[in-house]
Amino acid sequence: MFNAPDENGLDLTALSRVAPEQWEHLVFQLPQASALLASAYPVDLIWAANQPDATDPEPIDLDQGGATLLTRRDGVNTRMERLDAGAWQLLQGFAARTSFGKLCSELDPGSNSLEVEGQLRVDAAVLLPMVVARGWVSGFEVGCS
Repeated sequence: MFNAPDENGLDLTALSRVAPEQWEHLVFQLPQASALLASAYPVDLIWAANQPDATDPEPIDLDQGGATLLTRRDGVNTRMERLDAGAWQLLQGFAARTSFGKLCSELDPGSNSLEVEGQLRVDAAVLLPMVVARGWVSGFEVGCS
C-alpha cells in the first residue's frame, strides 16, 4: 500500500463529461493504496487499541463479531474504515471491475438497502456519491459491458 503512487481522487469534471448513455459501462476504481478486508474478528478495534496514541482502551471481546473494512493510505498514515453491508458490496463490485450498470441491476432493490429473499440488496446509485465523497473511488474508465 505504501509504495502505491499518490492519487488525487476521482476527477469529477471528467466524470461529468461521460455521456449518460455510457454510465452503465463505467467501471469505477478503488485507490491503488487500498485494500478490502473481511475478518471474523474486530481487527479495526484491535488495531486502534495498539496505536501509539491509543488511550486506555476497554477490553475487546473477540466474540463480538467481525468487520468488513477498507484499509487505505492517507498521506503517511494508514486508515481502517468500517464498511456497512451496502458499501462493502459496492466496493467489492468496484474491486472486481464490475460495470456500474451491472452493479445497479444486481444490487439495486429500489432503496439504499433492503433484505430480499434473505439477502441484503443495495442501491448502487444511492451509495455512489457517499463512497466518492469519502475518497474511496480514485478513477473510472468506460468499459464495454
